[in-house]
Amino acid sequence: MTIKKPSKPKRELKLKQKSKPPKPKSKSLLVNLEPKLNQLQKKAKTGRPTKYNPDMVERVCTAISRTAGSLKAICSADSELPCSDTISEWLFKYPAFSVLYWEAKQQQSSAYADYIAERVRNVDEDNPGAIAKANLELKFVQWQNARLAPKRWSEKTQTENTVIVKHEDRLKELE
Repeated sequence: MTIKKPSKPKRELKLKQKSKPPKPKSKSLLVNLEPKLNQLQKKAKTGRPTKYNPDMVERVCTAISRTAGSLKAICSADSELPCSDTISEWLFKYPAFSVLYWEAKQQQSSAYADYIAERVRNVDEDNPGAIAKANLELKFVQWQNARLAPKRWSEKTQTENTVIVKHEDRLKELE
């Protein structure tokens, strides 16, 4: 006669179900932007605290959209803004900031246009070197604005296509 050993109860592993993030109600990138900024801000990390917050994002984007200058020049002019390297890191870290940043850059194209218009108006007409320099600056700003806001500043090309179809030839092909 064989004696059966009592079987050990099997342990059931309970897997934690990961909650899925809520799907956005709209496909627009700008919808629900503030909750995303707050969510990214809440991540606790060790080390130096970040300056990234919604108020700083607004200050940076406002400064960019209103000033015709490089990011480095804008950051060095205002001591409360982070350095340009930090802002460049934020572009990769925070997708919501990246969207706002590029909108501000598109608005900056208008500031560039105003700046160059003022420079061209004030050129000394007797100095050929100053005229050449103003012309070069104008071409550069036109090129830069065409890349920052192509729908607004790039040259519009219009193409015309003419198609001639002879019905007799098409009827012969169908037979």
